[in-house]
Amino acid sequence: MGALVLLLGENSTIGTGTSLKDGVTVKQSSMIGMSSLISSSDLVSMFLSIELQSFAVYILATIYRDSESATAAGLKYFLLGSLSSALILLGSSLIYGFTGLTSFEGLYMLCSTTTSNHAIEISVLLIVVGLLFKVSAAPFHNWAPDVYDGVPTMNSKDLLNYQIGLHGHIYY
Repeated sequence: MGALVLLLGENSTIGTGTSLKDGVTVKQSSMIGMSSLISSSDLVSMFLSIELQSFAVYILATIYRDSESATAAGLKYFLLGSLSSALILLGSSLIYGFTGLTSFEGLYMLCSTTTSNHAIEISVLLIVVGLLFKVSAAPFHNWAPDVYDGVPTMNSKDLLNYQIGLHGHIYY
């Protein structure tokens, strides 16, 4: 299906000379990130797949290089996405530091057999806050209207679809 989309958009352009093929390639990269998120089994693969999806969306937000508002929205999206990535990495590194485990199955077995550990709870809280910030869920959603307002309508629709897709992967 992805190859068919690439072939259909080969000679098309969007905006002022930006090739549609660039946008399709970026969208496919984001889809690969979301697909690999489904099959992730540890903290490292989860983080890398979320970041693969996020980098593609950052590029998609700034694909109209001539638009000042799109460039500002993309920069804001990148900086706030970096903050959420830092929170996810901090929580993951704290979990690894306290337990020596990164696999979800090992962490589940450790947490189900031991008493509550406040350090692990704080680490999980940091990861959850980072994920909620990345998908712009309440109460961490105040930045999203600024970004979606600055991005052109076609890309705003795609950004929203990717956010909803990432919501489904995280909450599933």
